Amino acid sequence: MEKTDYITYTATDLLNDDYFLESEHHPTPESQLFWHRLEAEHKVLASEMQLARALLHIVAHSSGKRISEPEVAELWEQIKSRTIAKEKRKSPYLLLRRWVAAVACIIILFVGGWMALMNMPEEEYAGIALVKRPDAQPTDEVQLILSDTKKLTIDGEDSKLLYQKGKVDINSQTIQINESKGTEEAYNQLIVPAGKRSSITFSDGTKVCVNANTRVVYPVEFTTKRREIYVEGEVYLEVSPDKSRPFIVKTTQLDVRVLGTKFNINAYTENQNVVLVSGAVEVDTRHHSTRKLKPNEMLAYNEKELQVRTVNVANYISWINGYCIFEKESVSNVATKLSQYYKRDITISPRLKDITCSGKLNLRDSLEEVLETLAETIPAEIEKTEDGTFFIK
Repeated sequence: MEKTDYITYTATDLLNDDYFLESEHHPTPESQLFWHRLEAEHKVLASEMQLARALLHIVAHSSGKRISEPEVAELWEQIKSRTIAKEKRKSPYLLLRRWVAAVACIIILFVGGWMALMNMPEEEYAGIALVKRPDAQPTDEVQLILSDTKKLTIDGEDSKLLYQKGKVDINSQTIQINESKGTEEAYNQLIVPAGKRSSITFSDGTKVCVNANTRVVYPVEFTTKRREIYVEGEVYLEVSPDKSRPFIVKTTQLDVRVLGTKFNINAYTENQNVVLVSGAVEVDTRHHSTRKLKPNEMLAYNEKELQVRTVNVANYISWINGYCIFEKESVSNVATKLSQYYKRDITISPRLKDITCSGKLNLRDSLEEVLETLAETIPAEIEKTEDGTFFIK
């Protein structure tokens, strides 16, 4: 759309414009340059854009809550006064049409907020990412925290949860659960400690393999419109296809949307990645436009940069079978993976900074055994300090 199309736009027009909303929700260098030029060249339009963005800002940062009536009244007065000032010389019919559009816009904001403006279901911004980790003493066992705050300890290095209607099988032991509380606020949590793995098979057939030092938050029941989980750590998913209910995985940095596919997400730190094994996924990084991945592609992301490249997916999902496979991998990256899995500090000598290695480590072994195997591969020596950290030299 040419910039002249926007010169006479009011805040109301902008809030009903798909390109403006898309630019605010998924800004790109091209769209940012487009709007920046308009603002610089047209002061009246720049003022309208500021008002429109203020509206969106209030809604987007309202934690999913509806705007209060006083806020609606204040916003409406601002829009009305600006609209009257710009339209006072236009026909009554056009003025009425603008007022109706403004009222409709405010109603949308009040009822659905930012979610309705972006034509997204309200569940998109549900509080799943805000569910707090329960206060509990650190433990070496897998924990399942139910929505009623009941905590279950699960034995074994590779535990399995299977959900069925009204019950969950934990390592083949059946436990009755109350699914009648399946609201937006009712969530379960699976917390997997260092050196352990687990898996969840949901009632829809979707399977989630959960790596060590990982927390997964999921609703007691998936809604009729969507399936959504939140992850801190690393998971591998085999999503059961359901065109009517997309599956969304949220992390602190990413939203990954799928219908049916197999992929891995590593979200231990701010440097996160998604590796696609089969099917297709859409990754929303919040700071970049949505990216679609093809099989054997990895999207690596932090707030400074985003990269997509082809990888050997076997090296990224070997952990689900209890192994760490690496091929021409830097020693520092291997040490980082082991540190994440065993939750122990591992540092390396500067001389090993540019050294790469290939091999296969058994994650069922102790960290000391794994590091000794790694040292033979490099070669190098392993030193354990008094505070329990490991130094590869």
